[in-house]
Amino acid sequence: MIDDSDRSQLARYEAFVELSREMIAAVDLLQVAQLVVSRLKYVTNVHAWRFLGLEMHNEPDQIGKLTTDSHFLVIDGAGGKVSMSHATSLQLTEFELNIWKEGKAKIFDTAALAKAEKNLPEIFQNTESVQIYVCPHWETNQLRGLLVTSARTTLFDQVDIKFIGLVASFFHRKVGYLLNEQHLNEALVAAHNQTERANTALAEQLSIRTGELHVSDESLAQVRTDYQKAYPMAVMAALVPSLAHDLNTSVGNTAMVTSTMRDSLTEISHKMSVGAMRRTDLDSFLATLKEGLRIVETENVRISDLVSCLKQMSIDQATQRRRTFDVDQLIDEILITLSPTLRNRSVTIVRTIALELYMDSYPGPLSQVITNLVQNALVHAFEERTSGTITLLAEALANQRLRLVVEDNGKGMDAEIIGHLFEPFFTTKSGQGGSGIGLAFSRQLVEETLGGQLDVESTPGLGSRFIIELPCVAPSTSVH
Repeated sequence: MIDDSDRSQLARYEAFVELSREMIAAVDLLQVAQLVVSRLKYVTNVHAWRFLGLEMHNEPDQIGKLTTDSHFLVIDGAGGKVSMSHATSLQLTEFELNIWKEGKAKIFDTAALAKAEKNLPEIFQNTESVQIYVCPHWETNQLRGLLVTSARTTLFDQVDIKFIGLVASFFHRKVGYLLNEQHLNEALVAAHNQTERANTALAEQLSIRTGELHVSDESLAQVRTDYQKAYPMAVMAALVPSLAHDLNTSVGNTAMVTSTMRDSLTEISHKMSVGAMRRTDLDSFLATLKEGLRIVETENVRISDLVSCLKQMSIDQATQRRRTFDVDQLIDEILITLSPTLRNRSVTIVRTIALELYMDSYPGPLSQVITNLVQNALVHAFEERTSGTITLLAEALANQRLRLVVEDNGKGMDAEIIGHLFEPFFTTKSGQGGSGIGLAFSRQLVEETLGGQLDVESTPGLGSRFIIELPCVAPSTSVH
């Protein structure tokens, strides 16, 4: 029979499991902090809390030692409200600097708090706190953060301290993962912006040169060649931030779930060793383990798919190597790399791909052409619509040829736009990030590298249809 104390502890454990699941699914720092400030009361006795997390771009000179350049993320939670800020080590109180220097779990009772009252962070002042518990987080032999919690009326017991440690471990890892992701995305965006600026400058340079009467044909050809070499990498660079976000999310979720299962295993092992395990404990542990394994398996499959497809596309794009490939598999790889871009758009992809449709050709240029056409539809076809459909079709033709179609039900184009569509630097998005090189370069790849033709059919209001006809075996004279 379960007594009241056991029932209370079980309820708190279930509340912790639910909180940890919600934290795994959270996508930003504010959401994580709001979850803790609203749900922590169901897990343990905490009146107010403060988190100090060392920013990743500022490392301590040595273990536990801060410099004047050390920067912190500061998150406060109390009374159902949360606030976030940034601070340097010079802005921390003497109390905070001391507990950081010690870098270990520590409890401050009423007497100790009375002595330190003037040095306490504002969130702990004038709250009649009877106890403060400090929970540190270490990674790779470095102190990365502190979770400082206070109790106002009832002292922390051993169960409170255990649950505070569990929540702190989860909270530290999730915040660290989100900070890492944020810094990585900022670096990727900066790299992408730098590529865009270089592309824009190169496009402007070429535009100026084409307008000069005295420009030589050799100079113009060289500039176009340089741009065409840079363009495939620009296309890949545009995909990198969203792909990196997806990979980081999957890796972070896997790490968080693994930590949960490890903590659950430690808990159940302890109960078994002291003979305190009940059927409800085992059932809860098995449910957590089952759900955790399901999440890990799902995320690992996604990581494997993303890495495999990105690796294959990168090799194909960089080397433009010729090989035999299955068109259906190539379309799969393209859609996986585009999935982060498509996820936040109300656009449905419909595939009608013939089975066992093989090519002896250049998968890099072909995947680039298809990627360009899909992205072109996302940018232009649905800009005035809330939803739409892009259809990918591949079918065999006579005489060892095939037809690929990228069709959308977007706003379509009139005859005047179609007449200029494949001209270099023609764009309807001038001044809005459009370079006007994508479709022109796609047609050049189809004709010169793949040995085929690229045409378009479109009706205003009824969508557009890009038609690619190719030989299944690329001509040996293709430029690559």
